[in-house]
Amino acid sequence: MDRTYWFNRKNKKFLHNIDTFYFSVKLADDLTADSEQPEVIELRHYCDNYRNGSDDIPYMDIPYDYALQYTSFSYAGFYNFCISCPDKFDFFLAPIVPRNVEATCGSVTSEIIVQIRAEMLWEMGATLAYRKCMEFVRAFCNKFNLTIQEVKENRVDFAWHTNALQDPENYFRIDRFAPMQVSRFKRVNYSYELYGTDFENDYINLGKRGDKCFIRIYLKTKEVVQKGYKGFFLKLWLFQGLISRYDFYCLDKAYMERNWNYCDIARLQFKLEYDPEDLTADQINEIRQLICPEQAQYNYPAIRELADKYTPRITKVLNVEFQTMRKMTKSFNLFPLKKNEGVESRVLDFLDNRKIITDYLTDKTFRLIDPKADSNRSRCPMNDFWNRLRNTKQVDVVINKHDLKLIRDYSSQLDIKMRKKRAMRSMSSYAMLISRDWQGDYNEDWEEIACTMNDNDMYDLRHYKHKRFNRMKNSLPDITFENELDQEDPTDEV
Repeated sequence: MDRTYWFNRKNKKFLHNIDTFYFSVKLADDLTADSEQPEVIELRHYCDNYRNGSDDIPYMDIPYDYALQYTSFSYAGFYNFCISCPDKFDFFLAPIVPRNVEATCGSVTSEIIVQIRAEMLWEMGATLAYRKCMEFVRAFCNKFNLTIQEVKENRVDFAWHTNALQDPENYFRIDRFAPMQVSRFKRVNYSYELYGTDFENDYINLGKRGDKCFIRIYLKTKEVVQKGYKGFFLKLWLFQGLISRYDFYCLDKAYMERNWNYCDIARLQFKLEYDPEDLTADQINEIRQLICPEQAQYNYPAIRELADKYTPRITKVLNVEFQTMRKMTKSFNLFPLKKNEGVESRVLDFLDNRKIITDYLTDKTFRLIDPKADSNRSRCPMNDFWNRLRNTKQVDVVINKHDLKLIRDYSSQLDIKMRKKRAMRSMSSYAMLISRDWQGDYNEDWEEIACTMNDNDMYDLRHYKHKRFNRMKNSLPDITFENELDQEDPTDEV
């Protein structure tokens, strides 16, 4: 076995990006309840049609290269019309906004909220992803002759992915963490998972969600595996050197099962498949009995103990994330750039000032120090881990065209395999409920389901299939951008 090929990765690697980005759009038009503006009446009529009708958007003729879909999801109560670009962004519109009680007319509430999702941000980088979303916002507003008055940031999550800490349980132990952290936070919350006599610290947070700033430090690898989405991170980490091919092999199998403990089973599978030379026949049988139990119940503590004996543990990717809300960021005095003019200047300045903002967050808001360096903690220098985090390159992660295609292909194939597995298991469960027999042939299971379907089922299936087709158009879209941030105007070629 070529150990360099399977186990090579970069040590103490940090990768930074904006992980979630909400921005709001204030319109110059009057969208209060008693508005008689013709454009607003037309907009509300359009929204009502979709709430009461089709799930897709077939006749919205706007120049946009992603498939769009209407969803009934609402945000903050009155943002009850949502157009979703699956895995890319969500566009929330408030057809009726509350009137400002301190003014004789009009409203101070933003009529549009846009959430840019992690996949789009990590594929394109924050600036280009924002510009792509604003293309749609402008096209939507132009369709109804609405005027954009102001665009501003609402929530921005600054994230650092790193493999620098492989023993977070010890590093962030409370008796070490308390003297090491400098901040105004008064409480810290830990979340541990027990594995027999072993344990894993998988989540730490300071502050509360919705506060000006909410900080969380958690195992990103575990989150991706257990939640069964954002599978593109596995390939991205592999290309960036955060994990090895061995890690990727194990994480990929665990992702399919949506089970973090399955990583230990995958480690033993790797041993049998790629490195069985030093195993005796008895040892091979022992491994097979543990990973293929007769009762279909895994003894995870025993599996982990055996996996530790024969294989290295999976590389942990930690996520350090600052969730900042507008109630905090609106007080930031940003350096205005001459190129950022017009109604979007605030957001563009915010993105261009990212390094200054993150330097403030990782110093004045929260930092980790070496408490032994000085008796006065405020004068203590930052420790090595925090210095490395602060010195991470602060540029948009723009994946090259070749790697991006591989990531999208992998995500698509991963989705296909997961859907196939879910379909097979659902089919077997449904057929077993009908026949009350778990020993039936699999071909009979398909026949059982087919024979129970009626015209309404076929209609619902066709409708669902059409809806899912529109949603999945974005799985492998044509790639029309490459290193566009190096150009003077990224919108020219998008």
